[in-house]
Amino acid sequence: MYKLAVDTDAERATLLEQALLALEEPALLAVSRFENGAVLWRVEAYSQEPGDRLRMEAILAGQQLTDAAVFEDIPATNWVRHVEAMLSPVAAGLFLVHGPHDRDKAAGHAHPIEIEAGEAFGTAHHGSTEGCLYAISHIVPALKPERVLDLGTGSGVLAIAIAKLAPAAHILATDIDRRSVEVAAENAGKNGVPGAITALEATGLDHPQLGEASAFDLIVANILAGPLVALAPGLARALTQNGRIILSGLLDRQAAEVLHAYATAGCREINRVTRGEWVTLVLGKA
Repeated sequence: MYKLAVDTDAERATLLEQALLALEEPALLAVSRFENGAVLWRVEAYSQEPGDRLRMEAILAGQQLTDAAVFEDIPATNWVRHVEAMLSPVAAGLFLVHGPHDRDKAAGHAHPIEIEAGEAFGTAHHGSTEGCLYAISHIVPALKPERVLDLGTGSGVLAIAIAKLAPAAHILATDIDRRSVEVAAENAGKNGVPGAITALEATGLDHPQLGEASAFDLIVANILAGPLVALAPGLARALTQNGRIILSGLLDRQAAEVLHAYATAGCREINRVTRGEWVTLVLGKA
């Protein structure tokens, strides 16, 4: 067995992870993406097939990451136990996010959310997801939103959190990745809130059902700073007068640029949650 490791910026790490996950027949044994310091992200991929290295090298060359890549032979490991040890339950606001292996530890918690680490982003071990869960814990009980958009839903963890606190809300959970949409729907069922969440494959606000939903009382977008800036006019228009927008997936140094874009679109900062280098912004209408 061997491992590929690549350190790069957040946006390129996301693109590399998506490309590696898309490899099929056979798929790689595992692909992961996580913070590696204040600026860099690390993408790791594991395989035991000699031919997979050629496929990975082609992707690295296409994304101009060959010089940043390191291949390493590794000894046999019990990966199930390894991953379970790394992904311990995370308490964030009113929620406890846990994997199936820690179901017993979540017994009795008021708002447990079971998410299995896998093909979609969102287990609360990342500062941006944790920040969103804290913001949701404070906003949803008071706001009592009826129409919600979770843009870039990934695993569906944020949509599920909202559904647990606002069971009457109708939540649209969208993602550009089809598999993430499937995973989000599956996780909604596992967590007992399938009827509250409609999972859709969509790019930004480009889907007929988003237009039909009219304005949203709560919008959550945990993606990247660049797309958040580009979406500012559309998200501001889609927000009700007394609604809230939760934005995350951005570093502290990117917050000013994002805030400027939303201020130009007619929104103001109400609050923020900081977890390490990651910032979650809470906005309302100006």
